[in-house]
Amino acid sequence: LFGLKPEQVKLNMLYAGGSFGRRACTHSDYVLEAAHIVKAINGKAPVKLVWLRDRGVVRRDAKGRAIRVAGIVVDVSEAVEQRNRLSAAQLLSQNALALANAGTWRFDLVNAPDLIIPSEEALRIWGLPADTVSIHISDWAARLLDRKTTGELAQAKWDRVLRNEADAYDMTYAYRRPADGQVVWLRSRGLVRRDASGMPLEMTGVVVDVTESTQQKDALEKSGMLARTALGLLKAGTWDWDVVNAPDVTIMSPEAAAIIGYHSTEPHRLTAEQWRNSILPVSPEYVSHNAVLLEQLKRREIAGYDVKHRQIRADDGKLIWARVVANAIYDAAGKLTRVFGVTLDVTEQVEEDAALRKSQLISEQALDMSHSGTWWVDFRESGEYFYTTERTNAIFGNLGDAKR
Repeated sequence: LFGLKPEQVKLNMLYAGGSFGRRACTHSDYVLEAAHIVKAINGKAPVKLVWLRDRGVVRRDAKGRAIRVAGIVVDVSEAVEQRNRLSAAQLLSQNALALANAGTWRFDLVNAPDLIIPSEEALRIWGLPADTVSIHISDWAARLLDRKTTGELAQAKWDRVLRNEADAYDMTYAYRRPADGQVVWLRSRGLVRRDASGMPLEMTGVVVDVTESTQQKDALEKSGMLARTALGLLKAGTWDWDVVNAPDVTIMSPEAAAIIGYHSTEPHRLTAEQWRNSILPVSPEYVSHNAVLLEQLKRREIAGYDVKHRQIRADDGKLIWARVVANAIYDAAGKLTRVFGVTLDVTEQVEEDAALRKSQLISEQALDMSHSGTWWVDFRESGEYFYTTERTNAIFGNLGDAKR
């Protein structure tokens, strides 16, 4: 109708006709109004919507009849937009606090420096009645799980902020909620507002319930400690190989690095050359076998591997037996990205197995030379049977293939 493309037209049904127009003309034809607007500007310029405030005074004659209205109109668009932005910011802030399980608090450092003024959410987190107006700092401190140590630390941090020696008050503490007696972990963080001379006027802050994250952190630390203890008992360590970004370097934990002769309190970067030099002289077949395993991992023919090989320690040149257990990680496209695993020092186990096999061989040879055989009785059973070996059966001569 007006020669405009659809993307040039935007009809705001909320504002069309204006607030006064909607009240005065409850049956306004918004489409017709929009048509008049487009016709008036000839489709060449957008319409700017503004917020206006009208205030008028009626002039009356001697009989009280209205004869004239005079007034003033003020563009209050900026003030309205600022108010809308503030409301939106407050709403976002409330949503963020709710999602974070947090509440707000403040101190009037001039008139009531010992009183905490909490929000409803802060009262809920502290386990206090919803109608509580303020909390004396001593009442808050009395509910700290370790009142002496935590209270002194909180006071020290508080004083540093007021002296402008720290940017913010930030404290994590264990707190016993009076509502249910439950011990929770809370984190409070506050900022100070000062006057022109630098004197503190007010501190406002946020209290967050961090119980879940604190418990998870503690559990993770305990798990890590147990894992390190277990690895230490097993003479084992972990390693991680980034196949894509660092194909020539394997990051080894201090425990894994120590097994092959590298001693440090930090993770060790084992290069491919160092790895080859420690294995090639004693286990060349493993180097080629490892290449085969890598190709199988890339083709996803295997998800990991468990192998043993000989290796030379870097610090003393001692020959050790290492057991390597590896697992693979793939991206969404199925491409191999990482290989991680555990290295165990199994030298003692291998040597003990070899010594046991040697002892068994010597024993068998001695029995053969002395024309002897072995037997035993298991009294955990009935005690009525002899268990025998083939050599014993041959000596008895009449037992055949019997085992007992």
